[in-house]
Amino acid sequence: MVYSYAALHIVAILASITIIIEVLSWVVVYRTDAFKRATEDMERCRRQLAILKKEAPASAGPKREKKEKKLKMMDDNLVELGRALFAVKMKSTIIGAVGMIASFQLVSRNFTGFSVARLPFEAPLLLTRLSKRGLTGSEGDLCECAATLIYVLCTVGLRANLIKLLGLGTSSRAAAKDSSFEGFMSKMGQLSENVAKNN
Repeated sequence: MVYSYAALHIVAILASITIIIEVLSWVVVYRTDAFKRATEDMERCRRQLAILKKEAPASAGPKREKKEKKLKMMDDNLVELGRALFAVKMKSTIIGAVGMIASFQLVSRNFTGFSVARLPFEAPLLLTRLSKRGLTGSEGDLCECAATLIYVLCTVGLRANLIKLLGLGTSSRAAAKDSSFEGFMSKMGQLSENVAKNN
């Protein structure tokens, strides 16, 4: 069976849409003063918090209570800065979601009903539904590959690597430094310390 490079066409479409999404995100969000200011504020707060945590713990008394109060205040401030950064990045999130939905619709409309590639192995059970979605007349051949599987693999693996390759990684770095998880873990640590003290 001749696949006429359909899988490569899908990869090229998704790569092009990814580049468009990242360029639009850079124009609308990542080059703005609001985003740069929010990122700098978060980095400065994170550095100050790390320095404060590295300092030798004070002995029990007013100094220790003062340090714990300062740590809690800086943790809360970091969480607030994370929320502010998330609000600034909301436009980028919307652009990305719209782009991914549009790309899926484009791929589904133009590459449904036939196999776009042949896998060198039988698709594992978890991937069988993706590899067979939209195919007709090839139910018994587990090596036939539908466009949906190529789309999912590209979405998972292509976007992050393409962003790094093109140097458009501002969005991914900012997402990686999202403080909401750090703030949550910090609060959980404080809660466990308080429980241990009470016991």
